Amino acid sequence: MSELRSEPMSADRLGFDTSQVTYCEGWNTQYRDAPVPISVEEARRRHEAGELYCALLGDPELPWAYVDVRLEAKYVCVTNLDLELRNEAWYMFTDAEGIPPGHLWLGQIVVCEFADDSEEEASKGTHIIVGPRSSAAIYEWDGDLEREHETWLKTDGLLVPYPEFGEWEWVDGIERMIPEADIARFEREGPPEPAEPEPEPPPPRLDEPIPDFPTQRFPGAPRLSAKEFEATLRLDDRGRYEYFLRKVRRSNVLWVLGGDEGFALAGDDSDLVALWPHPAYAWVSRHGIWLEYEPWPVPLSEWRREHLTRFWEGHVWGAIFPFGGSGEVADLLELDRALSSRWRLLRETGSVSIRR
Repeated sequence: MSELRSEPMSADRLGFDTSQVTYCEGWNTQYRDAPVPISVEEARRRHEAGELYCALLGDPELPWAYVDVRLEAKYVCVTNLDLELRNEAWYMFTDAEGIPPGHLWLGQIVVCEFADDSEEEASKGTHIIVGPRSSAAIYEWDGDLEREHETWLKTDGLLVPYPEFGEWEWVDGIERMIPEADIARFEREGPPEPAEPEPEPPPPRLDEPIPDFPTQRFPGAPRLSAKEFEATLRLDDRGRYEYFLRKVRRSNVLWVLGGDEGFALAGDDSDLVALWPHPAYAWVSRHGIWLEYEPWPVPLSEWRREHLTRFWEGHVWGAIFPFGGSGEVADLLELDRALSSRWRLLRETGSVSIRR
């Protein structure tokens, strides 16, 4: 078994002055920029209130890292950028059981490798999820090949205190926090026991009718059995969110309800755009003012090119797979990051911050 620690990435960019900081609503991973800047005063206010903001480190035209901070959710994520402004590594700090007050735990690390300067998505990488008792799940991908295993880590140094506003020196050289594999413990105890699999959703009740869905009107939609349709609608909001991620990653198409006035919007201030993984789920949500709307397919490429930034800059959030009057609410940039991921979203670790 090899060491987990790797050579520092972007070595030609290490040691940048962390005092050169600008603030924004968030980093746009699709367009590789920060479209909505905010003032230092507003960033400080959000920090003290625990609200989400983003700090860009280095030249604002060519930052070497950005830090998403949301202390109300006990969440800090440091992302290193390469010279092409692609996400090269993530370091996700969150709360965890047994963590001393006022501290955060480096619970997840993602390291990416790109084949060349033109590659949009990383062709190779490693995702480390640090679990209890210094165990870790390691997910590796190389092209279409994927491998996962469990190991032990030397977890000294994975704790950091809550960051003070404007103090980002600790971010420089953060790659040195990548823990080493505890080979001696692995040889002594063997691999950790794998986590218990998530329970299967309850079997559908076949005595309930399936809503009439005109399959022939959507020939390009993925196949969806009646059993899967019924079982999925019995999931809770979080379960439907994860189902949405899996299906849209696979199909590269999301579905909206559309009409003469554009996409169907929800919320008291029409600040939520409703998104579904399949037209059948959108179809059964047609009621009230949405009754005259039709399911529309939106390829992810079109969504990112024509809609994502427009909605995000308009402070519109995503209502993900709403059903029965409820659904998970997601920041659209965070949702886009989750859809672009090549690793698994694990419910118990909270890989992506999605709630307001």
